[in-house]
Amino acid sequence: MSKPILIIIALVVVVGVIFFISNKETNAPTVNGTPEPTPTPVASASPDTVGNGESVIKEWIVEMTNDTFVPAELTIKVGDTVVFVNKDSSPHWPASGVHPTHQICQGFDSLKGIAQNETYSFTFNEAKECPMHDHVRPSMKGKIIVTE
Repeated sequence: MSKPILIIIALVVVVGVIFFISNKETNAPTVNGTPEPTPTPVASASPDTVGNGESVIKEWIVEMTNDTFVPAELTIKVGDTVVFVNKDSSPHWPASGVHPTHQICQGFDSLKGIAQNETYSFTFNEAKECPMHDHVRPSMKGKIIVTE
């Protein structure tokens, strides 16, 4: 092979490698050509504020699995809402402590079992510690700490 052909082949290979590497680094999911941000779990989000420094109400997710709440302990602010999502094939019944009366955090009781992929939401309007449990499986426990 002649020298000019080898140089052209080498240039094509180098350009191809550079294109492949640069394309691999920017191959993130996009919306209308703009890279989509990596989602952050709702329960780990920090408090947001609007321009005047006023707190924004949050919605937090707690998943119910076979034998645990995820997260098992959650600290939120007064006015925040917790959405319980059943990720198990068996029903779960999120409620305030103490089993079976559910009296510590009044109103925090789904009043029935929540089926797989269904949700139950509760807005916490009082600063206090709210022990929680699954009324169907009382050994499944957790805690929601509500702060000002």
